[in-house]
Amino acid sequence: MTEYWLISAPAEPNSAENWKILSKAIQKLKNCEAYKFYVPPLRVGTLDTLLTDSDDLVKLEFLLEGQISRLLSSLEAILEGEKLRKESFSVDNTTVHEYLISFKWDVTKFPPKQTIKSLALLTQKQALHIDNEYKIRFQEYMFVKGTFENMEKNDRGNLLTRNLNELVTENDFVLNSEFLCTVLVVVNKKLYSDWLRTYEHFDKTVIPKSSRVITEDHEFYLIGVTLFRERVKQFTDLARKFKFTVRDFVYDENAKSLYKENFKKIHQKKELLFSPLVHGLKNYFSEVFKSFVHIKACRLFVESVLRYGLPANFGAAVIVVNKKYIKKLKEILYHQYKHLDMTSGEMEKPTNMEAITSLGPQAQEYYPYVCFKINVDFSRI
Repeated sequence: MTEYWLISAPAEPNSAENWKILSKAIQKLKNCEAYKFYVPPLRVGTLDTLLTDSDDLVKLEFLLEGQISRLLSSLEAILEGEKLRKESFSVDNTTVHEYLISFKWDVTKFPPKQTIKSLALLTQKQALHIDNEYKIRFQEYMFVKGTFENMEKNDRGNLLTRNLNELVTENDFVLNSEFLCTVLVVVNKKLYSDWLRTYEHFDKTVIPKSSRVITEDHEFYLIGVTLFRERVKQFTDLARKFKFTVRDFVYDENAKSLYKENFKKIHQKKELLFSPLVHGLKNYFSEVFKSFVHIKACRLFVESVLRYGLPANFGAAVIVVNKKYIKKLKEILYHQYKHLDMTSGEMEKPTNMEAITSLGPQAQEYYPYVCFKINVDFSRI
C-alpha cells in the first residue's frame, strides 16, 4: 500500500538547492519518490489571522474528508459491494496518483490573490452545494432501488410472502358469485395431512372436498378453498390456530397486469438512474478531492509560514512511499532537517507522522519540518 505525504522545508540556500538536497536524501530509500509540489504565495495577514486560518483549515479539511467518505460509501451502496480503489477514480481527467505528483494550483477556482479565509469559505460553500445536490440524486435512486428489490423479493420469496399474481389464474377462483369465494391458504408440507383432516371443520360453510393444491415450493403448498364470503374471517382465525396461513389476496386480472407493468417501469427507472448517478458521484468526488488537496496545500502554506516565518520562502514536495518503508523515511527526514529545530537540542525521532505541526495552541508534537498525509486508501477512508 502506498502513502502520500506533503512536506515543506525552508528554501535554503534557494529553492533549486533545497529540492536537490531533498531528492538526494529520498534516493537513499527504495520504493520512495519525491515530486515538487507548488503552492503559490498566498495572502498573509497577522499572526493572529494565521493562527485562526490554521484552525479553520483543519476543520474544513475534516469536513471535506468526511464528504469524500460519504461519496465513497454512496458509491459502494450503488455498486453493491464492489471494492473501491483509487485507480477507479479520476481528478481533472487524470488518475489520483498523477494528480498528486503533478499538482497544479487551480487559479480559477482558488484565486491566490484572495485571502486564505475567503478561499476556505468558497471551498466550504461549494462542498455544501455538492452535498445537497448529490444527496437528492442518491436518495431518489436508493428509493427506486429499494422498491425494485422489494418487488423482486416478493417474486422470489416463499409462498408465505411471495407475490401471488404470477402463480394463480382465474380458473383457480370462484368468481362472480354473490355468496361464495375462494381463499388461498399456505400449508407447510409437513402439516398437509393435518390440513386435509381439519380444514372442512374450520367453518360450516366450507365446501367439502374443495381443497386443491395450486402450486408449491420447497416448503409449502398454496391451496385454494371455497366457502361463504361472509365467513372468511372466522375461517382465517381458526386456520391460524392450526398454523395454516390464509393469504390476504383478491384475484384481479387488471391488478395482475398492472403489477407486471409497474415492475417493468421500476426496473427501467432504476437502470436509467444508475449510470448517470455513478458518473455524477465520480464527478463530485473529483471536485471534492481537488478541493481537499488545495485546502491541504493552504494548510501547508500557513503552517510553513508559522514555522519558518516571513517572507514565505520554502520548498514543498509530495512524497510517495510504500508503507513498509515509512519508518526508514521518517529517519531520513529527521536527520535531514533536525538542524531546523531551534527550540531544543537533540530531538527524539518522530513516531506519529500525522501530528499537527502548527505552533498554535493545538500543537501536539513538534517536528523540524511540516508534514501532512493525504489519505487515498479509499477502502478504509
